[in-house]
Amino acid sequence: MSEHPMDRAAQYGVNLWDTYSTDDLRQLQEGVDHSLRVPWADPRLKRIIRLRLIGCSWEYPFWDVSYVYGELTDGRRCLVMLPDSRLPRNWRQTLVEWAQRDGVYAKGLGCFDPNVVSTLAG
Repeated sequence: MSEHPMDRAAQYGVNLWDTYSTDDLRQLQEGVDHSLRVPWADPRLKRIIRLRLIGCSWEYPFWDVSYVYGELTDGRRCLVMLPDSRLPRNWRQTLVEWAQRDGVYAKGLGCFDPNVVSTLAG
């Protein structure tokens, strides 16, 4: 069995999962069907369960969207595709603007829930 990416990252001092225990997030990650990708405007999307943003604040004024996990109305977990993979530092405002344009209720999906959003800034 190969080494899990979270374990390998931890060897180098990288904390990939800052708000949950490693076991909880490993279970979350393994419960997502990575072959199932839906746009965030898909009516089957019930909620966002993890929004991971990575950035380097002193060099780059943007967040990279590492991944977005969601749950569909039928209970399956999937990858969620946002309109772009890069967000400016005022990412909340940008998500609201995208949501208005795309007919999505971002807050209702959980996009601003502190238990959903995870940021890693160097």
